[in-house]
Amino acid sequence: MILIRGSFRRYRRDIISIAVIVSAFIALITVIMLLKSDGVWGSQTDWQNQHFAIPEYFRTRFYETGDLFPDFAPQLGAGQNIYNLSYYGLMNPVYMIAYLLPEITMADYIQAAGLISVLVSCVLVYFLMKRHFEGMLPLFPAILFMLSAPLIFHSHRHIMFIAYMPFELTAMLAAGGEDSRFNRGVLIISAYSILCTSFYFSISAFAAIIIYIVFAELERFGRMKISRLIQRIAVRLWCMFLGGLTAGALWLPTFFTLISGREGGSSFVNVMKLLIPTINLDYIMYGPYSAGMTSIAVISAAALLISGNRAEKFLARVFAVLICCPLIIYLCNGTMYIDSKILIPFIPLLAIICGGFTVRLISGSIGILPLCAAMSVITAVDVFFGERKLWNNLIVIADTAVILSAAAYLVRTRKKTLFFASAAVIALINCMTVNFNEKFASKETVSELYSDDVRELADEAAASDFSFYRFAGSTSDSGESVNMIYGEEYYSTNIYSSVSSPDYRNFRYNFSSSENIRCNNACQCQPKNIVFNVLMGCRYRIDSDPEAMSGETVESVCGDKYLFRSENSLPVGYACANTMTEQQWKKLGNAERSEAMLENIIIPVEQAEKTLIPSSTSDFDIGYTVSGDTSKIRMVNGAYEVSSDIPFSVCAELDRPVSGKLLFIRFRADNRVGKESERSSVWVSINGVRNTLSAPTWKYHNKNYDFSYVISSAETIKRLEFGFSAGNYILSEFEITMLDESALAFAPANKDNFIIDRDTMGGNTIEGTIDVSEDGWFNLSVPYDKGFEILVDGERTDYYKTNTAFIGFPIESGGHSIIINYHAPLRTPGLLMTITGGMASAMMLAYMYYCERKRTCAAVPAGA
Repeated sequence: MILIRGSFRRYRRDIISIAVIVSAFIALITVIMLLKSDGVWGSQTDWQNQHFAIPEYFRTRFYETGDLFPDFAPQLGAGQNIYNLSYYGLMNPVYMIAYLLPEITMADYIQAAGLISVLVSCVLVYFLMKRHFEGMLPLFPAILFMLSAPLIFHSHRHIMFIAYMPFELTAMLAAGGEDSRFNRGVLIISAYSILCTSFYFSISAFAAIIIYIVFAELERFGRMKISRLIQRIAVRLWCMFLGGLTAGALWLPTFFTLISGREGGSSFVNVMKLLIPTINLDYIMYGPYSAGMTSIAVISAAALLISGNRAEKFLARVFAVLICCPLIIYLCNGTMYIDSKILIPFIPLLAIICGGFTVRLISGSIGILPLCAAMSVITAVDVFFGERKLWNNLIVIADTAVILSAAAYLVRTRKKTLFFASAAVIALINCMTVNFNEKFASKETVSELYSDDVRELADEAAASDFSFYRFAGSTSDSGESVNMIYGEEYYSTNIYSSVSSPDYRNFRYNFSSSENIRCNNACQCQPKNIVFNVLMGCRYRIDSDPEAMSGETVESVCGDKYLFRSENSLPVGYACANTMTEQQWKKLGNAERSEAMLENIIIPVEQAEKTLIPSSTSDFDIGYTVSGDTSKIRMVNGAYEVSSDIPFSVCAELDRPVSGKLLFIRFRADNRVGKESERSSVWVSINGVRNTLSAPTWKYHNKNYDFSYVISSAETIKRLEFGFSAGNYILSEFEITMLDESALAFAPANKDNFIIDRDTMGGNTIEGTIDVSEDGWFNLSVPYDKGFEILVDGERTDYYKTNTAFIGFPIESGGHSIIINYHAPLRTPGLLMTITGGMASAMMLAYMYYCERKRTCAAVPAGA
């Protein structure tokens, strides 16, 4: 008991501070959950279709194959390099713990992991602050850190934006401590873990750690020569390098996918805006896609620039450069866009700046009048040159005025309570406002994504059909289930990832006549396009909409889900004697392209020996009668100008029904009209098929100016129902073409089926046999990539890009066995880097242990 009391007295401040942090965190989360959430700590934005769905797939694939570090993802995006998905936790050490917990869904696990990660980060920040401040003062910057906008917000939205934070903080603690074997080991493991949890933010996180190391050395020794400083930090940098080298198995093959498959930012970046320095406080204030603190961070940096010591001025200058130089922000974002989210790793440094300012404020070494003058200039320049609305500018001014007034009151009266309370309350208001503006996922949505009905229908199809095929997912949603995989035999064409096969993405959006329902091209959800489904080997489709498309029949029903079967779907792999060159194919119209690809294999070589020319297309010559709200549409110079404050609809009743035909509708949409600030995303739907064009200034602009639709139904088409979004936009260059449904039925007739061994699927290999009736080409509807190795009858075969996006090669008549292996590019060099880094780290730590033992033995007197 005495020992316990002694320990409590010794660590009393730490225990109280940690208790305050934990209590405040639990209270915050509880309030947000009670007032905003439906019991799910996850956002409707990306969290429910990326951040747990993709890790769930990683785990499912591991259970199926036992391969912890795979190369290929055959069940997403028609088969992709798995490093296209590494951003979402492929080798995340935190997520891998869930592999030991199969009874817990990834949705539940990641909710808990996100919250625990933030809480651990807050406690670690407190101990980091203890390195620099005394008494109870470390608690204050730790609370400001916890209340920064991105921290709690991204625990339920973009988890990788903050998932690395505990490891960044352990790296700072280790790097700022003494040079010991333990601290070196922690630094190596932390650097490795940062890369594995969020390689995108690793550059900023490493930069923040290095800046902290320099700060800590300057704080410890004051004025130092650059050579001396480099010598002091060299060992720590070496440990960080070893940690990064050990993570090479992840980041090196991922680097290949980034340079070859990233869907780049599309928003326009003004070069002059990049080069001309200005003050932009938005980079570190308020928003969740910035450092997200309040005006106290800016005031603290300004104060330390004026009155800080050498170390504090160094930190303040770093943030002055970041605030004033958008070029740095642009470069850190990979030259895709200007986005201050890359400053999130710098929040611990801002907390140190706030703590340093508070210490100097309490000691009376801060001149309030010079500080007020400096902040007046900074705020005025920011407001004048910034692009915020008036209301937001008033918030900045009011926030700054309150903190400066509280600081002046502290200096005058020596009473601290008002200053601490003001800063904490403003930070709390900002934190709560950001989280209250979130749209949380519902329990029903998450339950639907783990739908037992869909899984049962998928299992039913797999139990009765032993050939290899794909499933078309729901066409009625906007991408919520895009990355969900319902069982080992569920193979999908869908994928939502910031990196994916560029050829497949181009085929999906530009060459397949499919609609684009999302503003972001990274989300390739299921199109409502029967031709796409046939070409991609989607024999089954599961949907809550009971309407069948052309050539489909209802196979089964479970709950509110319907299992449709298409008798016309092509095999996933097939041989065909009929070929057409890509040059010939690109000269055709939309409907003719579809028919040509159904009947031929499109090849990259200059001459095709045997070609079936499209012959089943015809012009749309049917009259129609328009009804509905046409007052918001007017014709100008052959184009339709739409202007509406609300969505509306128009119906075109056809003079005679359309039966046995597919309607290919295409027109051009343009929302670059009117004031730039008022331009928004727009959409147009036809019979439930929707195309969306994102706002021109959005950083992920989809450039979907050509709206394409394939309208098909098992029933007769009697009307075309148009839906129009609110907004101002122009629709022009209308084309409507009809294609006979017989083209779908004929498609499998001239194809030789590649019989895939289902037992070999799910891993990195596709294996099967084919009996080719006539010399021609082989096509496998798996996106083309440089990592494939193809063996035909045991002989290595060169392969080409067929059907504009897939794998193909010439093939002779007769029976053949085909084995297709995938090796992720740069995977082997990455593994060698990991082995080298791991061995070098072990050798360094072992040598340190040997030296420590030797010194210990030397210190013991002989004969002792």
